[in-house]
Amino acid sequence: MRAGCLILLVFFIWEAVMVKFYKSLQRIFSSDRVSVEHYRVWAKTEYGRDWQFALQHMLDHKGSAPKSRELDETVNKNLKGWV
Repeated sequence: MRAGCLILLVFFIWEAVMVKFYKSLQRIFSSDRVSVEHYRVWAKTEYGRDWQFALQHMLDHKGSAPKSRELDETVNKNLKGWV
């Protein structure tokens, strides 16, 4: 009984180590990251002349685009009514 539990425990530990290993490899070699160039193209497409403001907003807020509720006195007034 003890040997079976020990083997099961070793299996689960080994599985956890391999999952971490594969996730690390995936993080290193994956191309899921969005580059600044992707953000720039999207901002130019969606925001026209205000693309620089939208790009900076996305870079500052982990990729989220400016929303209407974020448009107040401290934010670009040119976007009011557009977003």
